[in-house]
Amino acid sequence: MNPEKPIGDLAGRTAIVVGASRGLGRGIAGALAEAGAPVTAVARDPASLESLANGPFDIKPAPGDASDPAVAGRLLDVVPEDVGSSGPPWRLSAVKGNLGPKEVSG
Repeated sequence: MNPEKPIGDLAGRTAIVVGASRGLGRGIAGALAEAGAPVTAVARDPASLESLANGPFDIKPAPGDASDPAVAGRLLDVVPEDVGSSGPPWRLSAVKGNLGPKEVSG
């Protein structure tokens, strides 16, 4: 394993990271992309996702609340674009759920 890429070479793999706008999720998205995987980064904060996507690696922002079924369904349309396919068969190599707390008002 290359010590400069501690998680190995992920070229040709595709990942979705949920909760990618800050903290662990942001770090994981960056590490996966740095290792060569195209990453779809999901979070509720579009500005943070844009700043992540404007970095040097292949990270596609997908703003939205991943607990919303419509957002989750939309990811199935976004990921094939990342892998250069218009639909199945396509390969998703990793999904990292890293949801933070959501304030709920009653």
